[in-house]
Order: sequence, then C-alpha cells, then structure tokens
Amino acid sequence: SLEEALSNMDVFMEFAEFLTESNGGAQNLEFWTEIQTYKKLPNSALRSNATQIFNKYFSEGSDHKLELGPAIISTIRSRMMTPSNSTFRGVENWVVAELEQKYFPKFLGLNPKAVAKIKAKAATKGSMKSSLHVGAGAGGPGGAGAGRGGPGGCV
Repeated sequence: SLEEALSNMDVFMEFAEFLTESNGGAQNLEFWTEIQTYKKLPNSALRSNATQIFNKYFSEGSDHKLELGPAIISTIRSRMMTPSNSTFRGVENWVVAELEQKYFPKFLGLNPKAVAKIKAKAATKGSMKSSLHVGAGAGGPGGAGAGRGGPGGCV
C-alpha cells in the first residue's frame, strides 16, 4: 500500500525521485511530508508554520501551488484564524488519494524492487499477506471515487 511505501525510507526516496523525474505529483508528496511534520508541532508553533504552508501551497504564483478550487482555499484560509494540527487534514487526505490512485500504481509497475521492499517490510510486521495491488485497474487502489475532483467538502 502507499502507506507502507511512505513508511519505508528507501521506497519513499525512490517514489519521490519517480514523481520528480517526469511523472508529476512531486508537490503532492512534498506537501504530505510537510504536513506530517506540521501535525507534530506544539500549538505555539502552528500559526507561523500554517502560514508558511498556506503561502507555499495555496497562494497564487507559488511554484508549489496545489490545484484546488477557490472554495477549498477559502475554507483553509478561514481555518488559518485558529490553526490546529488538523487545519490541512482534508487536503492531506485528497493528496494521499491522488498519490495512491494516480501515481503509485505506475510507480509499482515500473519498480519491482520497490514492490519487493514493501512486501518484505509487510512480512516483518507479521502481515499474513501484502495488500499491494500491482497492475490495478484504472484509478488504482483506494476507495471508490476518492481523490476525484479535489477534496470537495472534506477540507
């Protein structure tokens, strides 16, 4: 699964390289990574970090801007008044769904070594069977309809 891949540093780095080289989605992974750090910050540091994240990923003209509708950005902007570790949760969920459905299946198909690493890690966790779906159909693994059309009302 994508979750297993992101928790394996070797596979994470290979996936990041895959996204950067020509496959798109690199800003999604970068956003996800920053949000993982943001969620662990003490409350006193949330406001300044939330502002930095907003400016980097949601401001017009940003090189890292995520393609979200104006209503989503407006909702996030209003949450910036009282930021919490869940300020960006809906967008984070959308980004994960995008990565899992749009990019991860292709990455797995082109990278059998990554598949082996993920399966090996899953086996060491006592998993009975890996949940990888190499060569999954259109949309890849994940919930039906997840990630389509942006994060919608789940911001």
